[in-house]
Amino acid sequence: MINNYILDDEDIAFEYELQKDPTSSLSWNRYIETWKEQNSKDSKRRPITHIIWLYNRFLEQFKDDLNFWNEFITWMIQINTVTQGKYTEFVLHLHEKCLENIRNRDSEKICIQYLKIATEACNLA
Repeated sequence: MINNYILDDEDIAFEYELQKDPTSSLSWNRYIETWKEQNSKDSKRRPITHIIWLYNRFLEQFKDDLNFWNEFITWMIQINTVTQGKYTEFVLHLHEKCLENIRNRDSEKICIQYLKIATEACNLA
């Protein structure tokens, strides 16, 4: 499965770095930012699905870190806006998964954000 996502030597270097220390949030952040740059307007080398896959791996290491969840959710909301709602169900699922993992610690912002997106998705306003 990982072979579907690793495209070059730079990816291999990041993977080795993560194998040495999978709890290094700095390494994970650098890796994710590199992939996001590869999905910029100038370069579509890296599909969004690859970045989602990497974020999911990242959050397996930091399941209860609200800041990392918020970073991923915020990015997905931006992607969902650009893609005109293509990822709405996934964004809602991320909110639910986040709330399960953080166990309601400081979750007001995430809960409100979830309700807003769910309301908009169902046209309940």
